[in-house]
Amino acid sequence: ARGYQEELRRGYAAVRYAAIPIFALATRALYRRRQRFYANHVVLAVHFYSFWYLASLVTNQLPYRFGASIGVSISAIYLYLALRRLYGETALLTVVKSAALFVVMLTIEGVLAFLSAAWISRTWQ
Repeated sequence: ARGYQEELRRGYAAVRYAAIPIFALATRALYRRRQRFYANHVVLAVHFYSFWYLASLVTNQLPYRFGASIGVSISAIYLYLALRRLYGETALLTVVKSAALFVVMLTIEGVLAFLSAAWISRTWQ
């Protein structure tokens, strides 16, 4: 069981890199008129994911439910601030787009975790 968990952790860490280009596609879909070049959306995605991972590292030191809530909240606020500053849309529109992107991000992470677990389980047998 311990070996399986380690394999799962390593597999998931590897596929998480797929989240960045997918997130960049989502931001491009929402902001294609304000920024048409995909590379700029990749830069935003790398920047945001770097912050999100750093926030996760720091908040993982706190008790689980409290730490996870703080990490998610800080990341959501950071995404809003980054989008507002980069694209200069109204506060309300930025809130809506931030929420949509955050749902996309969480969905991407969930799907990647599931696919990673399915792959590891398949090869582990």
